[in-house]
Amino acid sequence: MRSRFGTQGLGRERAQLTFLRGVENASSFDTNPIYALLHEAEYCQGEASRWAAERVRGAYPEFNWAPGKPFLFTGDMVYPWMFEEYVHLRPLREAAEILAAPLRRGGAPRRRRALRRSHLL
Repeated sequence: MRSRFGTQGLGRERAQLTFLRGVENASSFDTNPIYALLHEAEYCQGEASRWAAERVRGAYPEFNWAPGKPFLFTGDMVYPWMFEEYVHLRPLREAAEILAAPLRRGGAPRRRRALRRSHLL
């Protein structure tokens, strides 16, 4: 990690732009939308996630940022609002909702149709 930082000014360490850009690119939903879509589902082992990260985060109000409060990171999570905020995820919103929901009777064809509309099948 030390090699990824450079010294500027009064000996302060600042992350080099190339390193920061690399981190941004590696975690971008612009180029990796399938990651966002399947992030929770891959851990559920046949059960629906029902947006687990969003539900658990709601139980911890200290994560609600406000001016004057420290910003707390939640880690590697994907939330339902991201499918509205990130332009490249918007076409996947319906598929994400279906994948997060419990499978209902006749749900498999509905999932396939949503994935086709999202251009994933």
